[in-house]
Amino acid sequence: MADPEVRKRIATRRAELDGQQAAGPVMTRQVGEAIGLDTGVRGALEPLRGRLTKPADRARLRKLPEGKFTARL
Repeated sequence: MADPEVRKRIATRRAELDGQQAAGPVMTRQVGEAIGLDTGVRGALEPLRGRLTKPADRARLRKLPEGKFTARL
């Protein structure tokens, strides 16, 4: 089972797809803001980007060529 932080990110992404926050693919910065990270700090998004890439590699999320992430439908 995924760790709680991954589950929180997935739940956030699903909520966005349901139209509560955003419609369509999101950038790493938007996910960071949604889970409460300080996105203004240089380098704060790189670990998050890596954490989003892992579920994308496992086909739980889809990473688009422009670097945006979306739920696998």
